[in-house]
Amino acid sequence: MAGRERSNSASNPLIGAAAAADKETAVWDGGLRSGSVEEELLKNRSSVSGRMSGHRLSTTEFENAPHKSPHEIDPKEAAKHLDPYSAANRAIFASYLAVGVGLFFTSTPISFYMVDTLGATPGQQSVINGLSSLPWALKILCGFLSDSTPIMGLRRKPYFLIGWGIFIACNVWLAILKEPSLVMLAALIFLQTMGFVLADVCTDAMIVERSQLYEHTGNQGTLQATGYIIRFFGSIVGATLGAILYNQDSFGWGVPIWGIFLINASIPLVTVFPCFPTLVEVELEAPPKLKDQIRSIWELVQQKAVWKPCCFIYIYNVLLVSNPAWNTFLVAGLGFSNFDLGLLGLAGAVLSYIALVVYKRYLFDVSWRRVYLFTTAVSLFFSCLQLVLVLQSQQLGSTTVQLLFAMGSYGMVMFVQAIQFLPACRMFLGMCPEGAEGSSYAMLTTLSNLAGTVSYSFAAALSNIWNVSVPTLQAHNYTGMWKLTLLCGCIQLIGLFFLGLLPSGVAEQLANQAASVTSKPAGICFLLVIFGSLSYVITYSLLQILDPSAVGDDDTSA
Repeated sequence: MAGRERSNSASNPLIGAAAAADKETAVWDGGLRSGSVEEELLKNRSSVSGRMSGHRLSTTEFENAPHKSPHEIDPKEAAKHLDPYSAANRAIFASYLAVGVGLFFTSTPISFYMVDTLGATPGQQSVINGLSSLPWALKILCGFLSDSTPIMGLRRKPYFLIGWGIFIACNVWLAILKEPSLVMLAALIFLQTMGFVLADVCTDAMIVERSQLYEHTGNQGTLQATGYIIRFFGSIVGATLGAILYNQDSFGWGVPIWGIFLINASIPLVTVFPCFPTLVEVELEAPPKLKDQIRSIWELVQQKAVWKPCCFIYIYNVLLVSNPAWNTFLVAGLGFSNFDLGLLGLAGAVLSYIALVVYKRYLFDVSWRRVYLFTTAVSLFFSCLQLVLVLQSQQLGSTTVQLLFAMGSYGMVMFVQAIQFLPACRMFLGMCPEGAEGSSYAMLTTLSNLAGTVSYSFAAALSNIWNVSVPTLQAHNYTGMWKLTLLCGCIQLIGLFFLGLLPSGVAEQLANQAASVTSKPAGICFLLVIFGSLSYVITYSLLQILDPSAVGDDDTSA
């Protein structure tokens, strides 16, 4: 039947050590014997390049660690499921493109519309922000729904279609309203984001399933990296269109807000829906029941190979503190316009896209610890360059020069954070148990998002140490500003002290997972952190909605 493919595999292949590229090619051509790949991997584990990329397995660890060699996979099936341009996969990558565009396209127009047309107060703006961020905190629920409740025997395609359908319907409704009120804007943005998240969870789950079944241990994660590169390219398109099309004050022309929503609705219609009929879903013999899913995730989080690196990801992202008064400084201190801030977002999107391309092409086999160590140092350097902008803003001259300087420093920070993003996703990919790909991957990837929200609250508390209020910055008193910038940069270094919790690479992760060391107390603590942070995010979002004045408007009032 079209659109279905049944998997008889009962195993969950894990990310393994990378074989030499020329040997892998020979395998696909049928030129290597069954055992030669293993011999090459074993040889590579002690080589200089192997040590540099973190692939250091002892003989016993290598023999005991599960891995999938190229000769174990049907080349024709792999070619069909791993080619982004094949009919079976086009809808997945079209979805990544639409997700990237959608995340950035309406952000600037909606901000302008709320202030210029609706006259929204900072508190009312925080309500919209809370409603747009809340669905991302509920991502794991979408994963459970997709994993355990198939529709007509399919777990991904129906919910994928429903999610994008909700997104389109909400945007069309907003367009019909022409100038929606704040209440309708809030309600429909929440609903469209829920549809958006549901489709995105299904997209990620289909990538995980394909990777686990059809990528061998030398290239597992390549398909995922391709998807995120396309997604970040979409963010460039979205940020550019959003900054240009709804900017009548600067250009004297622009698309009205109802036109913005209509364009937003048309994006998945012209990219995703034409590819949907040929989308192939990998089907299980028997989709797991909800209680089996929960048991599977419970067994997952007890594994030392899971909770230990996830602790690093959480701690590192909590300590990745950004200056909470930075936008206030740019607007109140340097006089940046909303369009200037939009250009900063565009610079970040462009350099994030470049970062993913660089990682896939040059850093794919480099040790994860080395990646985090190097990128943290680079991030600290460019964060400190912000001190130059704070202390030497008058000497830099015109706003244009200041803008270029700000774009460079902010863009490079986004560049290194994007490079850090893919190793974590590759690690999560190998952890997902079969049958619970949607919920487990959603839970693991939500970890860094939750940590980011906790970090935001931590940063907000730091802003009370020194005076960085709007009147102070408008008076060009930047004493508190440079101190806060320096403090936030130094705090980011603390995360490196926990670097030992992270595997050095895919090979070490493979060996750790093969060892099957478990701990119930650690699993309980892991879930407490996850659901404690999730409860905080939900509470914070609801507080924004129910009592905007309680969450502080200083930052948004800039």
